[in-house]
Amino acid sequence: MVDVAKGIDGPIKILFPRSLDGNEDGKIALSLLGLGDIVIPGFFIALMLRFDAHNAKIPAIPTDLHFPFPKPYFHSCLFAYMLGLVLTMVVMIFFDHAQPALLYLVPACVGSTLMCAFFRGEMKLLFEYTEEVQENSEKKSIDDKKND
Repeated sequence: MVDVAKGIDGPIKILFPRSLDGNEDGKIALSLLGLGDIVIPGFFIALMLRFDAHNAKIPAIPTDLHFPFPKPYFHSCLFAYMLGLVLTMVVMIFFDHAQPALLYLVPACVGSTLMCAFFRGEMKLLFEYTEEVQENSEKKSIDDKKND
């Protein structure tokens, strides 16, 4: 997997130096962060921002992008993502071997969200949250069937 990722020359990876000292060849050792390591957790972090907006009763459309509201899930998940990246780098440098970043990022993001929901007493609200919008006619027919 590492050989394939290193061999691809395109905008799907970010390379950054592990240290500023070159090795015996004079080359700087590089670390690789794939686009999937940014995008997949990014979707989850964005969903937590939407969940915070939903809890604050902010309408989805139209919305004022600069309207202040509390963002506990977004902030905890973003902080956990940063800690997951740091942990990935520490393990990679310590063991001197490539590490799959998602192995650390996914548990960090999901774990921080679950802990935030647990401590706020909103576990049920978190698990029932959906972005789907039901049309009024469909909602009425479902409600009518429940009353029968």
